[in-house]
Amino acid sequence: MPFDTRRCSLAAAVALALAFSPAALRAQADNAQAPRAAEPAAAPSVAAASPELEKITVTAQSRTQELQQVPISLAVVSNKDIENRAATDLSDLSAFLPGVSINSWDRTQPDFSLRGISTGGFSLGIDQAVGVYINGVYQTRGGGALLAFNDVQRVEVLKGPQGTLFGRNTAAGAISIVTNEPAADYAMAQASVRFGNYGRRDETALVNVPLAGDFALRASFVNNRNDGWLEDAATQRRYNLDRQWGGRIAIGGSFAEDWKMQLTYDHESLREPPRMQIGLQPFLDNTSNLAPFPEQRSSYVDPRKTKVYVDAEDARQTRSYDGLTLALTRTFGWGTLTSTTAASRDKLAHFEDQDGTNDPVVRLDSGVNQTGRTLYQELKLAGANDRFDWVGGASFYRETGTQSNVVVTTTTVVDTLFYNQGIRGPDGSPVLGFFDRTLASHGFQIPLTGKRYQEQVDDSMASRSYAAFGDLIWHVNDRLNLTGGLRFTHDEKTFDWFNPLRQSPGLDSALASLGALQLLSQIPPQLLAVLTHNIVFGDAVGVPVRREASWQDVSPRVVADYHFTPETMAYASASHGYKAGGMDGVQIDSQYAPEKVWNYEAGIKQTFPDLHMLLNGAVFYYDYSNRQSLTLVPGSGQAGIPQYVVTSSDQSARGLEAEWVWKPLANLALNASAQWIDAVYASGTRALTGADLSDQPVGEPRLSFSAGGTYTWRTADHGMLEFNLQQAYRGKTRCNNDSTYQGTCATYATFAVGSAQQRTDLRLGWTSADSRFGAALFVNNLFDKQYVASVGGQGRTVLGVGYGVITPPRFYGAEFRVKFD
Repeated sequence: MPFDTRRCSLAAAVALALAFSPAALRAQADNAQAPRAAEPAAAPSVAAASPELEKITVTAQSRTQELQQVPISLAVVSNKDIENRAATDLSDLSAFLPGVSINSWDRTQPDFSLRGISTGGFSLGIDQAVGVYINGVYQTRGGGALLAFNDVQRVEVLKGPQGTLFGRNTAAGAISIVTNEPAADYAMAQASVRFGNYGRRDETALVNVPLAGDFALRASFVNNRNDGWLEDAATQRRYNLDRQWGGRIAIGGSFAEDWKMQLTYDHESLREPPRMQIGLQPFLDNTSNLAPFPEQRSSYVDPRKTKVYVDAEDARQTRSYDGLTLALTRTFGWGTLTSTTAASRDKLAHFEDQDGTNDPVVRLDSGVNQTGRTLYQELKLAGANDRFDWVGGASFYRETGTQSNVVVTTTTVVDTLFYNQGIRGPDGSPVLGFFDRTLASHGFQIPLTGKRYQEQVDDSMASRSYAAFGDLIWHVNDRLNLTGGLRFTHDEKTFDWFNPLRQSPGLDSALASLGALQLLSQIPPQLLAVLTHNIVFGDAVGVPVRREASWQDVSPRVVADYHFTPETMAYASASHGYKAGGMDGVQIDSQYAPEKVWNYEAGIKQTFPDLHMLLNGAVFYYDYSNRQSLTLVPGSGQAGIPQYVVTSSDQSARGLEAEWVWKPLANLALNASAQWIDAVYASGTRALTGADLSDQPVGEPRLSFSAGGTYTWRTADHGMLEFNLQQAYRGKTRCNNDSTYQGTCATYATFAVGSAQQRTDLRLGWTSADSRFGAALFVNNLFDKQYVASVGGQGRTVLGVGYGVITPPRFYGAEFRVKFD
């Protein structure tokens, strides 16, 4: 049953987990199922440290394989890595995954990037270039792509096109989240709580209960909260805080000897204030002063060191998500048949301040309301013998949704827009204010300013995707494997726009009153025409518009891997990626072409057993056509307010990646990984702002890396202490001729945008000898380094105001956990 309200608090869930003793859980299991192997006499103890490297199993190629045997550039994040970072979602990990960037500043519309390729934006018609999958099911950006970590086993990050095996929207790569399955061979309950600065409180609870036969129930809950690390100087409302909770219930097991099933229900709720945009112009706090125009960038203040103000109407970001997945597997003598059926629904909203001030003469807000539903069905056959390892199948995906893109301001701000465009009163003052004063001097109190003003574009979208795929590994001999894969995809999209007449009842009432008094003639006809029509979204006002389109693609991949020794593998691959075309929510009657990419890669994976070390490396090159990106372009309406629209460009990149792991001692493990990349625009590329981008960098830093280590030692009570240190570095953003306008790379008098970033995380954890109790101290961003991530705002070029976005400060705290089994 969907969690329409928060009926069960996380505090109750934690109490429930603590109430389940091992004896109670086992008694429940004994009453519900036939006898099976006896439980261990005692809880397992902390494993002794081993000098051997851990062997990691993944399913990156739709097959269970050891990581070092997979001919793909692949990073794996374990549950232990998530714990060490005190991570609550994917965005907390990206700094430590070179070549991966996850921008979650707006958590209802996150942006994922792999090897410099991403698709930013909030339009309903924009798909992702990086596919996010949970247990093999594709997640939309506004739906489940950035759910809180909840009973996660591992995260697999696959770089380069993954269309043949994963399919939908993986032109740049795929992020596959694998959660833990219900286990019928043990009963267990655990809970944890994490406290920290800024009022941080993260709570989790988990129960695994064996049922009848080989079935089991697994239920997990998570509640992440903090009180925010920025405060409105005028209202004292807190911002940049967490208010996120969710739950998962899974039931599964084997039946009729050859069948296995799992039914999973996920729910998540997010209700927070919006991301904080910090004003860059001084002396505008509630002053009714006009900002300097044109924008005076030389007077920008450092957003890390100034007061913060928000005056957005109903400022918020909210999301609710419900997902249901049924997986059925039938085992035959020759292989398996798996059916995956999934459905989801989501609802989100974000309304935010676009001026970064509480000055009423420059107030500009924007927002989105959105709903979505998805349905997914996949049938997959897989098998293997001494000569071949194969997988094939077909899938169907349907997505429907609605979206409203909203701009809210007042007629006072409309007057500022007129003033900045040179439309002024006879005395040189703002023109509507001039008329207000003139009318008042004659005894008519009918102001035109101070009235609420709103425009919006309403969208609806329906898409369908059909695919058939196959992938075959031929074991030519004991050393050489050849892989060939192919996916055929057919996509259909229907998109509807409706742009209603602007909404300003107060202005309409004032104009009607002036008309009744025969005073409208005092307003110049050109100005009156502007006041009675849309000035932001000026196209197809009041006219429904529909566009339908379809695309087809065949995406192959070929791979050769050669095993020189059991510890040394080299591989080379060529793969094609595809992302469907689409439509932009605020560009009425727009359509953009599909993204396509060819990626070429060669690598080596080397293990040194005697040294307890592994060293992996890869080089790659890709050609990317029609890369879709969200770009700020000059406005076309009467007000000239810039809009974020989808643009396309061709790009290419070359780069290399490396990974190193070494255990010099049984209780010491060291790690490092890095990426170097040179990503540039193709010749002849021009931005819609008019900037020539030919052969210029796309912005991705050349170098990013992470390094660290873990040291463990026994305590007097035979428990375990573990110290973990990790350092991350992301190089300076590479500027191009459009970077300053986009706000992604620039240097100002008091700060820089796009500077190199570093982060250091520490964790000291203790686990009891029987693994039932644990505690830890942690610090994220040890040296409290904050950076200006971007400069933006739709009011920069028309109102003279912009805002800055800054990265989080240092977080620290303690956590405690308990487990019964």
